[in-house]
Amino acid sequence: GNTATDGEVDVSISGADVGAYVHDIFVNPTNGDEVFIVISNYSVESLWHSNDGGANWAEVGGNLEGTNAPSFRAAAITPNNNGDTFYFVGTSIGLYVTDQLNGTSTVWTQVSEDKISNVVIADLAYRSADETLLVATHGRGMFIGKISTSTPNEVEPDGESPNTFTLSQNYPNPFNPSTNIEFTLAEHSRVKLSVYDMNGRIVASIFEDASLSTGSHSVPFDGTALASGSYLYRLEAIPISGGNGFQKTKSMTLIK
Repeated sequence: GNTATDGEVDVSISGADVGAYVHDIFVNPTNGDEVFIVISNYSVESLWHSNDGGANWAEVGGNLEGTNAPSFRAAAITPNNNGDTFYFVGTSIGLYVTDQLNGTSTVWTQVSEDKISNVVIADLAYRSADETLLVATHGRGMFIGKISTSTPNEVEPDGESPNTFTLSQNYPNPFNPSTNIEFTLAEHSRVKLSVYDMNGRIVASIFEDASLSTGSHSVPFDGTALASGSYLYRLEAIPISGGNGFQKTKSMTLIK
């Protein structure tokens, strides 16, 4: 008689590194032919994608691969009711997203850093019926977010309005060697924007005491002179008219 293995098809990834093992599998809930495979171990290509049920595979780790890269733990494909599809990966340094897979040139951007932080993402689950993504972390519990119909960076809106002081996550992140830092000023302010190493030592001063107008600002930062690793960038703004100042610190990762 038949056995449980009758009719099996080998969908092994021929290009995967020797010694790597499958850590997670995620199938598009609306298209069974689209599959993510997360492979784990040190110094291996970690994220693979197939559009034909595993007959062919492409490396899509992009800017998250390479020397000193984070480890991948989970992946999710999240089609929404607007016809868009976002791709998420959970890593050892937080949650990342893209809306366009482009092989080894895929650009992943960190999201929800304010809420989830740079913690290990243990697992991801997606319910397409109400566009809900569940994020399980190691050390910070569970998070639930709605998938945006506009841009990936709005997966978990933080409710900030244009008339508030904000500091956004740098983009791209991780970066090599340059990135952009965006912030919003509620009022005309004196601004200090500095970069520190993880020991609190200042390594770059982008603004010392700049007079900047109300609104959104985007500043490029070049990390050519810095070693690979994690850094902190800190915004301090004091309104010209007086009143309460604003201070905010975020982390970024340079991978060379």
